Amino acid sequence: MSRSGDVINYSLRPRKNIERKILCDIIRSMSYFGRLDEYRYLGFGSFYYQDFIMFHKEFSIKEAISFEKDNRGYLKNNDALDQVLKYLKNRWIDFIEPYYLDEIDSVVIDIKNGSASKEDVIESGQLHKLTENIANSITEEIRSIDVRKFELNMQKLEIFDFSFVRLANSISLPLKEVVFLELSNMISNIDELQSIKDEIATSEEKDNRDFNDKKGTIISEIIKMLTEIATNRYLYNKPYGFIKLSFGEMQNALNCINWNKGLKNIIWLDYDDFLDNSMLDCLEKVVVKSSKGSLIIFSSSIGNNADERYTKLKENFQETHRIGKKIEKKMCDNKEIFKTVYNIVNNVVRAAISEKNNYVPDESPQFIYNQVLNCQYTDGTVMYTYAIFISDNEDNTDDQRYPINILKQYEWYTPGEEKFVIDMPVLTGKEINLINCFLPDNNIEAIKKHLPYVPEAEIKKYLKIYKYYPYYFDAAYCV
Repeated sequence: MSRSGDVINYSLRPRKNIERKILCDIIRSMSYFGRLDEYRYLGFGSFYYQDFIMFHKEFSIKEAISFEKDNRGYLKNNDALDQVLKYLKNRWIDFIEPYYLDEIDSVVIDIKNGSASKEDVIESGQLHKLTENIANSITEEIRSIDVRKFELNMQKLEIFDFSFVRLANSISLPLKEVVFLELSNMISNIDELQSIKDEIATSEEKDNRDFNDKKGTIISEIIKMLTEIATNRYLYNKPYGFIKLSFGEMQNALNCINWNKGLKNIIWLDYDDFLDNSMLDCLEKVVVKSSKGSLIIFSSSIGNNADERYTKLKENFQETHRIGKKIEKKMCDNKEIFKTVYNIVNNVVRAAISEKNNYVPDESPQFIYNQVLNCQYTDGTVMYTYAIFISDNEDNTDDQRYPINILKQYEWYTPGEEKFVIDMPVLTGKEINLINCFLPDNNIEAIKKHLPYVPEAEIKKYLKIYKYYPYYFDAAYCV
């Protein structure tokens, strides 16, 4: 969301890679609630889309939305309006239907025979009516563009929820102003107006075929122009056609998507900034909106400086219920900050579940949340990740397929305040291969006999995460 993809290659972060694989194990356990290929994934794809690629390959998820705050990739209606107006200022004449010849001819005759001055024509209703007719015909042409004829070009525009009907409605009034100003200027130069009249007359003699060809060319050029506005790095790198893109503020985006009660979601709010209220507003919203069986993951930076943490926490949470107590400096030191962030995030989720249950009839099952991950890792900066899934109080928690019963076997499973630290061991490839020979028994004493010169702490780090350990190879990118 903060364009960290410009400076960080997400595919080459080893601890992040491990985290993704842990999340895959969590997602597998969600099969208790239904088919995984029917889930929808909502996340922050950046330019790399690593999560989207992994979750599609692992679970055949084929409905997804990537949220990007980057406004440089956002086709705003105002941008489209400005570009189309600028274009039509020079091309509106080519959009005039041949039958407007009589109206323009009437203006030319009136001025030439002296029955009306240029000023009279400009100020009279005659010019205003001509302007309105021409502008209305142009906007109607834009409104009625058949997008099916431009399928390939329109794919990008549709991502931005673009509509030619909305564009035509928006352009109607400013286009009238453009045409009126241009016609007024032309009347001041009667020879130019005469040449326009002659050109339209020639088009009429050609049985409208040239005019229709020209009109089609103009429409194609407008679509091409708007497509170029919409093109950006996110679109270029999008790995699958089913991924939709949403540009702009996350809170607004969440208000615009479909929260069908029957649709289960995997949502990863994967921020790389330190905690703030806007992030927690989004977390609260997705908890309230998500259906039973949904998995919600929240990540943020812990930050590296205690003073900066203290300042930011006071700015964001001093007067809110989310922190639950007065903010003190000791809460922000390296020893306590993880617990502080955990308590804030967990308070938000608890409050959101309570709000969610306010809309549930008394006789219906009440929603509950189950925490499955509370972890920390460092890839350049200290990161925090928290994950829950939503169920209700009528689920059979004794069922061996229930997610908790599957996940509690893993060392990283953290249902409370205790954290799991994703740490990379300092080992050579040869040392790793030897340790693998003793797995999955985790016999540290036997391993130490063969590797007496390797610190025991490094061996233990590897044993915790060996199933998720990333391997990298030099390979040429395919293009």
